[in-house]
Amino acid sequence: MPCPETERLITSVGFLAAVASQAVAGFISAVICIFASRQCKDLYFHVNCKILIVALLVLYIVHSVFIASLQTVQLIRYYAISDPCQVGLPPVLCFCLRLPATVCMIAFATLQFAITIERAVALWKRREYERYGPQLGCALTFICVTSSAAVTGWAVSNVDLSEGQAFCSAATPRTANRILFLCFSICGIDLLTLAGIMALFISNETAVKRKHFELNSSYQLRENVYVIRIILPLSLFQTVCYALFSISNALITIFRDQLTVLLYRTLFTATYIIPFYTMIAPIILWFIIKWSQQIKAAKLKQITQKTENERDIYFQSYSRMWNNVLSNKGLMNCDDDEELVKSTGFLIVVGSQAIAGLLSAVISAAVLIQCRNLHFHINCKVLTLAMLMLYIVHSIFFTTLQV
Repeated sequence: MPCPETERLITSVGFLAAVASQAVAGFISAVICIFASRQCKDLYFHVNCKILIVALLVLYIVHSVFIASLQTVQLIRYYAISDPCQVGLPPVLCFCLRLPATVCMIAFATLQFAITIERAVALWKRREYERYGPQLGCALTFICVTSSAAVTGWAVSNVDLSEGQAFCSAATPRTANRILFLCFSICGIDLLTLAGIMALFISNETAVKRKHFELNSSYQLRENVYVIRIILPLSLFQTVCYALFSISNALITIFRDQLTVLLYRTLFTATYIIPFYTMIAPIILWFIIKWSQQIKAAKLKQITQKTENERDIYFQSYSRMWNNVLSNKGLMNCDDDEELVKSTGFLIVVGSQAIAGLLSAVISAAVLIQCRNLHFHINCKVLTLAMLMLYIVHSIFFTTLQV
């Protein structure tokens, strides 16, 4: 990129806002993932499933640390170095920081697919699976990470390390097509994972309806229900995020010739939403784990609780009915309100939504400023500006509400 264009890029509010938001999201994501990984000690799943879930959280942390470090270093260089021709990171350092994050991005999808495979094996070998050791979990984790590293190596194999970049990215002019193909391949893995989860759910439900099965089979079938409850929302969220990321990158690449260099680089940078994915995904994971544990505890309490006579059963049922009516009308108990507002998980969700709204408003405003360079028809330009304005309005109101 010529030096004058580099200077316009590194002084662009939209571009700097996109880089800064990714750095902030990376730091927040690392903290949330560490907190969520500590909660995994309460997971009473099979050791193989637990290994895969913990590995996923560890890779969230690794990705967050590398992205936060990379974007922070780039921001410092943009502000500290006056010569625009020298602001880019050395190519070797750039790829040392960027490639591990790319490996993690691919491994997120492969690990969720591996969890589906592990649960399929647990369903297939349910009579003796409880006696299995951690070999399957370790092997699947190793395969996922090494295959992700190998695919990343293939994607960037033709990169020119002598060519500097103003913004460090795995997608260079030489690697853009392979990276784009890689993104859509990841979307394919996500869709395959969703199909596998649905097939696993149907098979599991069919097995549960059978009247005769021993204790080991019953335990594995119940455990499958809890794991599906965790992985299905996570896979849906990941599929949506990766689809948005891939489709937006494809559209930007297709219409690259109609965009200015500044707008192209700003949009290309802003569409890397994986740091925000790793910030929200562990919250979803942690909440579903807690929810599953509460359901399990409630069922255990129901089994162990004894009623003295028929009159107790009648009044307990009557009381539960009225409690449900009051709950549906929004008449929560004060104790429940106090417990809710003091819940760490609840406060994390509200805080993360406020932060996401604030970042969204900043990024949308920055992109809105850049839209003056759009060389589209006036009607298309009006619709684009209206959409960005609504993004900003939604973000401001939502951030204000959560704060």
